[in-house]
Amino acid sequence: MSLFFTKHALDKLEVLERHQFPITKSQVEETLGAPDTVDDSRAPLLFAEKALTATHALRVAYRVENGVQSILTFYPVKRKNDD
Repeated sequence: MSLFFTKHALDKLEVLERHQFPITKSQVEETLGAPDTVDDSRAPLLFAEKALTATHALRVAYRVENGVQSILTFYPVKRKNDD
């Protein structure tokens, strides 16, 4: 399956860099390729999430159309404490 980064998603790389939370395209691709969880409760909008550190995860919002994963946006989130 091929990946497509929307303009907003590409701009988000720069925005997060400015906010001292750099995310790479590779990290986004890895999150989609091997997510810890996928939330499909708002299908066709899907949310993949993968741990980045002990305290943060990366959440990627995307759609799948005609064999293409369109990455709409992504953002870091605080991980929930399972204790």
